[in-house]
Amino acid sequence: MCVFAAEVPLVTTWPATQKFVAGSTVGIACSAVAYPPPTYAWRYGDSGQMLESVKDSGRGDVPLENLDRVRTDHEGLLTISNATHEDAGRWECIATNQLGVGSDVAVLEYIGIGYPLVSECNKRLLHLRKTLLINAFVIMSTCSLLF
Repeated sequence: MCVFAAEVPLVTTWPATQKFVAGSTVGIACSAVAYPPPTYAWRYGDSGQMLESVKDSGRGDVPLENLDRVRTDHEGLLTISNATHEDAGRWECIATNQLGVGSDVAVLEYIGIGYPLVSECNKRLLHLRKTLLINAFVIMSTCSLLF
């Protein structure tokens, strides 16, 4: 038999800090230890703009007013599609149940457009692939000489 003690939401966001490039999809998870289970809402910056999940609406997520790129679900996940520099800053997750409110903040840091970063990453992957292929060839050649 399980016994649940009623408690105010203890909220955690993950990751607490996240860097992103323009055009990427950014996700922040929010979870709360609480009984009864909480509902979640997100607030951007100090603007007071709220993004609430509507569990009973049947839609499962609700876009922030005039910002259909930003969505949340009833389990606390915030998703920002096609992120821009304007999405950088504080995102506060607020969990509420009958006993009270808890919150935690995640910070998004804009680091620019993605193309130079992607190009550098691709160069490193190609170099790594070439190194692995050379090493594999050397190992196979050595093994064939032994047998």
